[in-house]
Amino acid sequence: NNYLSNITRKRNASIVGPSKQITGEYPAVDFSKLYDYYHHWDQVKKAVDTMHQKFMGAGIRIEIDDDYLQEFVEKWIEVTNFQKKMSDFFLNVVVTGNGIMELQYTDDGKLGNVEVIPMQTIWRVFRDEFGNEIKIVQNIDGVFKELDPKNYVHWTINNPDRQAFGKSEFFTLASPRTVSGKIDPITGEAVNDERSLMALLDAQAELQNAEVEIKKLMAKPRIFASFPAMPQDQLNKLQKELQDPNTSQTIWAFDREAKMVEATVSAQGKYNDYAQNVDDHIDIGTGFASKVIKSPTGFSYSSSQTPFDVMDQRMNDMQSDAREMIRDDILRPLFNSW
Repeated sequence: NNYLSNITRKRNASIVGPSKQITGEYPAVDFSKLYDYYHHWDQVKKAVDTMHQKFMGAGIRIEIDDDYLQEFVEKWIEVTNFQKKMSDFFLNVVVTGNGIMELQYTDDGKLGNVEVIPMQTIWRVFRDEFGNEIKIVQNIDGVFKELDPKNYVHWTINNPDRQAFGKSEFFTLASPRTVSGKIDPITGEAVNDERSLMALLDAQAELQNAEVEIKKLMAKPRIFASFPAMPQDQLNKLQKELQDPNTSQTIWAFDREAKMVEATVSAQGKYNDYAQNVDDHIDIGTGFASKVIKSPTGFSYSSSQTPFDVMDQRMNDMQSDAREMIRDDILRPLFNSW
């Protein structure tokens, strides 16, 4: 007599449009690029590793009332190295916003093993209008392979718009930013087109590279000399002597006034301010305070720094979702098949 038992649920609203059903959906940021950021940006790597460690905690613990099933699942976890694989799986999730675990079945249909699929190999996903995955396409050195989603668990985070792929924990730093175009209110014509700025991490890399190039250029002193009315051949001879590091001549005599000055670069505060602004955004985008890294023994949070308790809450939310995924998509198929 439960009223809820009489409710029938039928899909009606579409999630995926026809164009995406035909062409499939691609990651918003290439997964290989996200891993490049992870490996080469110490600020990103430290933040991601800390989040991953917080997320994994002491590991995954499964408790079952039935003693036989408890013994079975503990043995299965040991044999399949489940803890290590799930740790790798969740690192993929934090870096790319996605994790794909292959469910490997025995000849008689029992779930025998699980393996983590490297997200760098995933190219695109095809879904039906209701968002159900139809096939996953891998790109292995230019060779495309189609995977059947019934043999895989695909878990995403940061995906409120129900796209085929989730978003990295540092997605805002790794993705280009849109600058909306302007329209003339009188004529209705476009003043300038919509365009995209480079990702914040790329912008910081450009700034750092420019600073290195400037300092390399100015590492050697640049001397400008003025010798009014000196013949050109004498100027050439003097220049050759001045730039010779092995010359023993230390005094040059002139019958007219000579001036020499070293070139300098004046500090441009506005460029330094912009670099600091980008750094602050990187701190916010990773959800991790860099002051913890630079001054681990004593620091104070400023308004731009994200405290640890915010990150803890974020990890708790992800753990709650992960528990449901492990229970429903891995443990239930495991027990049902055995």
